[in-house]
Amino acid sequence: IYNIKMKIFVIGYNKCASSTMHNIFVHNGYKSYHQGCQYKIRKWTDVLDSYDVFLDIAPDINLIDKLHKKYKDSLYILNTRPLNKWLISRAEHGVRGYIKNGKHAFFPLSEKLITSWTNSRNNHNMDILKYFMDTPDKLIVLNIDNKNWIDFLTNKLKLKNKNIESKNIHNSSKYNNEIKELIKQTFNKLKYKKEQMEALISSNNFNTYYYIKLYINNLNNDRLLT
Repeated sequence: IYNIKMKIFVIGYNKCASSTMHNIFVHNGYKSYHQGCQYKIRKWTDVLDSYDVFLDIAPDINLIDKLHKKYKDSLYILNTRPLNKWLISRAEHGVRGYIKNGKHAFFPLSEKLITSWTNSRNNHNMDILKYFMDTPDKLIVLNIDNKNWIDFLTNKLKLKNKNIESKNIHNSSKYNNEIKELIKQTFNKLKYKKEQMEALISSNNFNTYYYIKLYINNLNNDRLLT
């Protein structure tokens, strides 16, 4: 159902397998722009007509609306993972940046930062689900924590090269236990239940299933907040 010539925008937050997806698209003939690799060279919004796929961009809903209107045949992928695992991965990314450059916006981690990231992701993901309600065929929701996700994505897009290894895999840092403990403390203060800690879309919206059932997805829907 999808055409290789259409534009694809991967619009979930970072630390959700954008490097691996970039590799998948490149090895299947797409011209792919991975923001994490190229943001210091040029802005992705300046080269929209030069690439087929854009990843690691997390545009706000106003920009998504502009893209949707400009590229009417475009496809959007909301890549996500359980909240607690995403927070750990993002914090570890900050550690690596700090060790490499002596500073990073994600380091040091704090309860305030964890709460801010959580709220931001909740709002971003729900904005996307609500925006595409009238054009559900334009959005795929992808849980990269589900072991089948590469097969799921390549099958849906009818990509021939499926033998792609995961990229950007890192060992845990010496701060890993501290990161996990701080996240746990923050969740306790927020009075989160286990389901909220592991939320794939939003830890606050209890109507997630109502929206997600509209879209092609590989989420285990029994784990979603309902």
